[in-house]
Amino acid sequence: MMMPAVRDISFERLEEALPAFFIIAFIPLMHSIVDGIAISFISYALFHIALGKWREVKPLFYIVSHLFVIYFILQTLTKTYQGSPLRTHQRSGGLFGTPIKSM
Repeated sequence: MMMPAVRDISFERLEEALPAFFIIAFIPLMHSIVDGIAISFISYALFHIALGKWREVKPLFYIVSHLFVIYFILQTLTKTYQGSPLRTHQRSGGLFGTPIKSM
């Protein structure tokens, strides 16, 4: 459904075309709309910085891109923590670690 839109992307300015392509490609690859948008935001900012056109991008865009980077870092850390063999298998779940009483 989204692939015909690729031919409408103007690849004359790669710093704008590649993030547009990335959003189309990464949404199905990552099975997440948010992750695809995040990759696009981050790549847009990085391409502009790499080409020396960083002044063309608004500061708020860089802030949002940094927040997406933090999102990916936290997502990676939580997945790493959940799969850690050192993790205890006790489940308290209650407020301040107090056990939940079953009814």
